[in-house]
Amino acid sequence: MTLVWTDPAGAALQNDLDLVVRAGGQERHGNMGAGPGFDRVNNVEQVHWRDMPAGEAEVVVSAHRITRFAQPYAVAWRVL
Repeated sequence: MTLVWTDPAGAALQNDLDLVVRAGGQERHGNMGAGPGFDRVNNVEQVHWRDMPAGEAEVVVSAHRITRFAQPYAVAWRVL
């Protein structure tokens, strides 16, 4: 699962979105592997989940910080 957005120009990330994938009572955050926390630096976040639990999965995109305007984004995924 990959989340990407075009961030407004600035010295650091201006609009910070978070990618969360949940399945089987577990959760993964974009660019963090199985660890806790969220990526606060990049405008591309990816969850690569090997041996993901079977059944339904939930994908959540949320805004941690929006400094200027509504932030458009794109999400792409591949299931193997």
